[in-house]
Amino acid sequence: METSRRSARDSEVDGSLLWEAPAGDAAEATRQPANTALATTYPPHLRPRCITGQCTGSVVRPSTGLVRPIPYSQAMPRLRRLAPLLLAGLFTGSGIVHFVRPGSFDAIMPRLLPTGSHRPLIYASGAAELICAVGLFRRAPWASAAGTAVLVAVFPANLQMALDSGSGRQPGAMDRTGVAWGRLPLQFLMIWAARQARPGTVPAPLP
Repeated sequence: METSRRSARDSEVDGSLLWEAPAGDAAEATRQPANTALATTYPPHLRPRCITGQCTGSVVRPSTGLVRPIPYSQAMPRLRRLAPLLLAGLFTGSGIVHFVRPGSFDAIMPRLLPTGSHRPLIYASGAAELICAVGLFRRAPWASAAGTAVLVAVFPANLQMALDSGSGRQPGAMDRTGVAWGRLPLQFLMIWAARQARPGTVPAPLP
């Protein structure tokens, strides 16, 4: 008689755990949120243990009695929930600077735009960032799309800053080539943060 085997694996999807078991196993595949009462929702041989804040599941093989740990992390759901709030903080600081020191943005305005439009666009982008910050803090349904649109709209200014780096046009460290070009990838990271505020995509708070 062939000895039965049990195996399981877990993966994190939007703050959830996905347990899979092969067909014929006593425990069927179940999907449970990470913040449920884990000790009561999983079969005994798949029941996780939480030690010092990091949970691990274990699978006991009946044939050997050995326990195989299955680690998982809660870092990504927490980061996805926190990212829109961090972006809102950045929007708030940047938006205020647009009104307090608008001249600091004059040098990065794309040269294709008429000079007379620079200052109104600086004020408009500052106001847009402040509005998006409020929406992100409040988890407004429109905040994700609005924040993404603002970040895409101001990207040409970031590109102009990178193209002008080393020419002396930018103040301070922003005139350094490494700093100016290194700033560009951060725009995509901020777009990712804005996308985490889409309705239905923010993971539920974890304990």
